[in-house]
Amino acid sequence: MTEKTQEYRPIKRWMRKARKAEIRELAKLSRSSAGYLNQIANGWRNPSPELGGRLARAAESIRLATEESKIRLPVMTRGDLVPTCNECPFYKKCREAQAKMYQDK
Repeated sequence: MTEKTQEYRPIKRWMRKARKAEIRELAKLSRSSAGYLNQIANGWRNPSPELGGRLARAAESIRLATEESKIRLPVMTRGDLVPTCNECPFYKKCREAQAKMYQDK
């Protein structure tokens, strides 16, 4: 496995645990296609920060749809999908604020 493929493991892991209908829904909600998502998951394409954000929001929406999917589907963040976002100071600050919010609950 190449380093490039390892960078995008979260989407591959998500797609392996998802049902076909959920993958189609992820593609629809993120304004992409299942084929393009497969290319990202296999490291053949890199998602833009915009697409990474859409994918993260769509995946979270699908994950929270049922109690069963909350358990089965992993969390997937924009930083997991787009290494450039993970380096952004604004993104880091937002993630820290989210982590603090969840700790306070």
